[in-house]
Amino acid sequence: LHRLIRRQRQMCIRDRMLTNTPYNLQARRETLIEVFKRIAIMTSEDYRHVLVNLTESQISFSVNNPGVGTAEEDLEVNYSGPNMNFAFNIRYLIEALSNMESETINIGVIREKAPFIFTGKEDEGYISVLMPLILISEDEEEIASE
Repeated sequence: LHRLIRRQRQMCIRDRMLTNTPYNLQARRETLIEVFKRIAIMTSEDYRHVLVNLTESQISFSVNNPGVGTAEEDLEVNYSGPNMNFAFNIRYLIEALSNMESETINIGVIREKAPFIFTGKEDEGYISVLMPLILISEDEEEIASE
């Protein structure tokens, strides 16, 4: 009985998470994967993150790796909400989308430092939850070490 109650509670939390994303964007899955793979070329073990800037109807991706170079890509997306900036591990983004089959995916956004929910109509039962990275600037790092 305890396991059943815990399972039902987990399902309720999952359902609430999926339905309570105030902002959603839709994009073609294959297009995103292609962009992420191009951007990933500029990443390395030390610089695996991609910076993401979400604005009205557009999402921009950029990588600035001092040892390799920079890359930037912009995509038109179906989104209306506040401008947001965040960072993700590029490999996790590719992996999440590669395991989906939907042509168009939905990305549920709550706020900048909250999990992002990846779902698709043809991927019934599949949910990918990705936490954005919290990047520390060099100035913040120096203050933290004092």
